[in-house]
Amino acid sequence: CARDGRARMVIGAGERREREGRLGPVHPDRPALRFEVSAVDGLARRGKMHFRRGNWTADTPAFMSVGTMGAVRGCTPDEIREAGADIILSNTFHLMLRPGTEVIEAGGDLHDFMR
Repeated sequence: CARDGRARMVIGAGERREREGRLGPVHPDRPALRFEVSAVDGLARRGKMHFRRGNWTADTPAFMSVGTMGAVRGCTPDEIREAGADIILSNTFHLMLRPGTEVIEAGGDLHDFMR
């Protein structure tokens, strides 16, 4: 995510509620995502993404399933874990259109909705 405002990271409902003050204070010293480079070979790099929510990490490069509407079609969460995926990408714009942010927020956040 560029700090100059040209590129922005898409955030989930929980992150937005946190920024609005509904989940507590924003932590400018603890960003939602931090990337640590562990090795470089030419233009390739290996690293680790550190996420504040749940205090977990995901290695890169990585296989990332896409749960466009909050679910990965044809796979159970256990099958995705067995495939070695540490992270699932979700299109929050599509989820905003259907089923809508109210439905997702009713269950807590996107992580809870996907369960």
